[in-house]
Amino acid sequence: MMLTGRLESLYNIFDWLMKFMTTNIIWVLFNFPIAYAILSMVFAKTQEEVYLLAITILALFPFVFFPATTAMFAVVREWVMKREKKGFIRAYWNFYKENYIRSLLGGVFFTITWVVWLLNYHLAAVEIGSGLFYFFIAITIFIVAFTSYFFADTVHFEVSIIYSIRKALFMAIFHLPYTIAAAGAVSILLYIIYQIHPLFLVLFSGPAIAYVYFFAFYQIFLKAQAATESQ
Repeated sequence: MMLTGRLESLYNIFDWLMKFMTTNIIWVLFNFPIAYAILSMVFAKTQEEVYLLAITILALFPFVFFPATTAMFAVVREWVMKREKKGFIRAYWNFYKENYIRSLLGGVFFTITWVVWLLNYHLAAVEIGSGLFYFFIAITIFIVAFTSYFFADTVHFEVSIIYSIRKALFMAIFHLPYTIAAAGAVSILLYIIYQIHPLFLVLFSGPAIAYVYFFAFYQIFLKAQAATESQ
């Protein structure tokens, strides 16, 4: 009986690892144009070529990265809510198609947000270890949560995109314990994955981050729902 229990536990662990790895591979494949452009930047010979590739990557983000990441959040949502369907590869494709336009429009907004923030960081010439550096880190954590909550809200509710952005912003600001806890959990998780082997970041990091942030989003939703019902 004990041996059977251990075998079942091992099976569940390997099953989860395969789900995370498969989903991450699909997500990377859907982001292939961006991955290829980033790889090209590594081998670029001139500064002009680097700038051109950087602009290309930014232009591709709303069309490629955001729809692919939204689909990944939709798959992860099924895991968190324990209602996973068989054949999640097909499910990923269906989620991708269903949310493409909404993800693209949201992607335009968030790409501009991230570009403005990164330009501010670059122009401020922040020194590592300074007070301003930690301020930028804090705001970056907030924007990551803001973006992630938008992904989560997109796959969990059918509301207008403006309302979804506002709600994600509200969650990131007024539920700071979840925002900070999610950032800490992601940092620890990625560190552990890296320590096991750096290659594992390529194999597991995407769904791992999505899982943590959707879990945080879902806990906020359940808390709000319970508060509403109690009233």
